[in-house]
Amino acid sequence: MRARAGRLGIVLVACWAATSGFAADMAWEACRDDRDWDRRIAGCTEVLGRGQSETQANRAIAYSNRAGAYRQKGEHDRAIADYDEAIRLNPTDAFAYAHRGETYLQKAEYGAAIADLNEAIRLDPDDAFAYANRGESYRLIGEYDQAIADLSEAIRLDPDAAFAYAIRGEAYRLTGEYDRAIADLSEAIRLDPDAAFAYAIRGETYRLRGDYDRAIADYDEAIRLNPTDAFTYANRGEAYRLRGDYDRAIADYDEAIRLNPMDAFTYANRGEAYLGKGERARAIPDLDRAIALRSEHIARTPEDSSAYNGRGWSYALKGEYDRAIADLDEAIRLDPKNAYAYASRGFAYHGRGEYDRAIEDYDAALRLKPRDSTVLTYRADTLAAQGEPGRALADYEAALAISPQHVQALAGRDKARTALASRRHP
Repeated sequence: MRARAGRLGIVLVACWAATSGFAADMAWEACRDDRDWDRRIAGCTEVLGRGQSETQANRAIAYSNRAGAYRQKGEHDRAIADYDEAIRLNPTDAFAYAHRGETYLQKAEYGAAIADLNEAIRLDPDDAFAYANRGESYRLIGEYDQAIADLSEAIRLDPDAAFAYAIRGEAYRLTGEYDRAIADLSEAIRLDPDAAFAYAIRGETYRLRGDYDRAIADYDEAIRLNPTDAFTYANRGEAYRLRGDYDRAIADYDEAIRLNPMDAFTYANRGEAYLGKGERARAIPDLDRAIALRSEHIARTPEDSSAYNGRGWSYALKGEYDRAIADLDEAIRLDPKNAYAYASRGFAYHGRGEYDRAIEDYDAALRLKPRDSTVLTYRADTLAAQGEPGRALADYEAALAISPQHVQALAGRDKARTALASRRHP
C-alpha cells in the first residue's frame, strides 16, 4: 500500500524598494527587478559594493532582495546567507524572517522554517504569507491541526490567497475530511484557475473517495497545466489501476518513471498493474527496482517508517512474505499510526495463510483510516478465504459505498454473492 506527500508549488515574488532617493539609480532599479534574477543579483551586488555610502536600512534591503533572487534560482544556501545579513542589519525585518523561513521550508528544514516564521508573525501579526508557510511546515511534519489553524488565519487575513486554500485542502485530505478538502481545493481553483497543484490534490481527494472519473478529469487538467509533474502521472495511473484499466495505468506509470526514474512508489505500482494483468514476469523487475530504491533510502534514512512500508509492500507483492513482514514490523515500530503498514502486513499474513493475524492488522488499519476502500476489500478477501462469505460481502459492500468503481471489490462482491447463493441452494 502506498502513500505520498509532497510540498506544494507556491511561489511568491517580492522585493523591497529602497527607502529614499534612488529613482534614477540603475543599480537600484536592477536590484528591484522581479523577472530577471541574474540582473537583480548583479544590481544588488553593485549596491552592496558601495558599502557605508548606502544607509544601513538600504543595505538590509539590498541583501533581502538579492536573497530573494537566489531563492528563486534554487540557490538556497546563498539566499539564507543574505537573509542572515539583512536580519543582522535590521533585526525587526519581518519580511526577511518570513522569506528566510520560506527558504528553510524549501530545503525541508522544517524546524528552522517554523522558528523564522514564528518571529515573522511576532513582528507582523497580519502577515498572511507567513501564516500560510508556517501552516505548510506543520502539514509536512504531520501536525495537521496546527496546519489548519495557521492556514485558516492566512485565509482570514487574505481571503484571495489561493495557495492557502490549496494547502488547507491538502491538510483536510490527509485527515480524511474529504468534503472539506474538495471545498477548499475548488475555492483555490476558482481563485487561480491555473493552479495545477490544486487540480492534482483535488484529483487525489476524489481518488481516495473512490470517484475515479472525477479524479482522472482533475489529473488531466493538472497535467495540461504542468506536463512535467511525475507525481500527477503516477497518481492518475493509480486511478486507472483501481478502475481496472491496466494499460492506461501502465502508460501513465511509464511517463512518471521517464520524468522521475528514482521514484520507488511508481515502480511498485506499475508492478502491481502488471500483476493485475496477469503478467508476473513483467511485474518482478519493477518490484525488484522498487525494493532496491527503498533499500538505498533506508540506508540513508533508517528511521523512515514509510520506506520500510514501501519495501515491505513490494516484497509482499512478490510473494516474499517473511521479508515483507519483517519490514512492516519495523515500519510499525517506527510509526505505530502508520495505517498503510498495518494493511500491507495484513496482506502478507493473508499470503502466508495466517488469516486471523491478517484480519487483526486490517482491523488496526481501519481504526486509523475507517474509510479506506482498499483495506476493506483486502479484509473482505481474507474473510472470503476463511469461508465467511456473509461477512466478506458486508465489507465489499462497505468498500463499494466509498469507491463504487473499485474493480477488486466489484469482483469480490460477485464471488461472495455466488458463494452465499450456493449455500442457500446446494
